[in-house]
Amino acid sequence: MINFEQFKTLNYRKWLVADLRPINDNYDGFYKKQGGISLFNTKFLDVYLDKIHPLNISMGTVDDANIIKERKLNYTRYKSGFIFYNITHEDLLLNGKKYSEVRRSKNLYKDILDVKYSINIDDAEELIQIWRKQRKDAHSSLKTNGETFFFRNHFNDNNLINLSFYIDNIIVGYAVLEKIEDNVFNWLFRRIDTERKQLIYYIDHLIFSHIYKLNNNEPFLLSGGDDGGEKNMKYFKNKIYNIDSIDTFNITQIQSTNKVKKINTLF
Repeated sequence: MINFEQFKTLNYRKWLVADLRPINDNYDGFYKKQGGISLFNTKFLDVYLDKIHPLNISMGTVDDANIIKERKLNYTRYKSGFIFYNITHEDLLLNGKKYSEVRRSKNLYKDILDVKYSINIDDAEELIQIWRKQRKDAHSSLKTNGETFFFRNHFNDNNLINLSFYIDNIIVGYAVLEKIEDNVFNWLFRRIDTERKQLIYYIDHLIFSHIYKLNNNEPFLLSGGDDGGEKNMKYFKNKIYNIDSIDTFNITQIQSTNKVKKINTLF
């Protein structure tokens, strides 16, 4: 059974918090600009319950949701899913019909794509700006704020797995990952020039191949991110690779019947 808490690492929390103020040095939650606090689990629930409003839990687990329910607190709950890839050697051989799109992408880019096992922050920020223009209406564009802040403030402090991809000396993709333990890896974030047709398939293949080598050529589990409640996202990731999905919850407006004090956290 997948333990989702182990994937909410300090690096992952720093990326999510971005330029907001964390509640402590361990980034167990953050103060929201519009007021209130978001926590990443129920560990600090009693510290803030009925003292700060709104009180939310982001990326909560089933256990977190059950604790809130069992305590008969008032709340609003939104359910989504978190995806995990199960990558084996077979996935890297690219044999069979289900890998046909990956093979096409590989044939299209293998002779022109350069791979670097490091990331130039200036180049990465240039790609972020390009991506924002390409996907200006996508809800996930907000996450690039976290990437920019992470690169500028936390990137050199961590032992991360970094890859970047270039065509004609122009960056077209990057990925930041981390090892949690043997056979278990965390995908923090990945960005790709979406105007490069089918490039995503080959870059993901290269990322999986690199992790496989780092893992002593053994199968591994890799977090694949929040599906945002979108069935199409889950289908896209599952049509080629074997994935698992667990339920996650954003739990908002948590309070009991006691008087609640709202604080101003604009800064």
